[in-house]
Amino acid sequence: MQLMFARERSGTDQHKIYYWVEETRKVMRILRFEVNIPVRLALKCDGGRAVNGQYGPQVLYTLEDGRLMYLEPKVARRIGN
Repeated sequence: MQLMFARERSGTDQHKIYYWVEETRKVMRILRFEVNIPVRLALKCDGGRAVNGQYGPQVLYTLEDGRLMYLEPKVARRIGN
């Protein structure tokens, strides 16, 4: 939420009005893996995109359902095989 400020004129008086405006944000849905829990998924495209992130080099894949999946490069190479 973001606090917005507006002025409203009522005759000669000016009144300050505070109100909340909810921002429309696109929420990124990222697939989070849990240890020893298999996950069935479908890739949207055959290849991933190499990115540098908070945890070092990773490969980003987009899934059919719109989620994102980040993998370490050595794991991503196994998908290509």
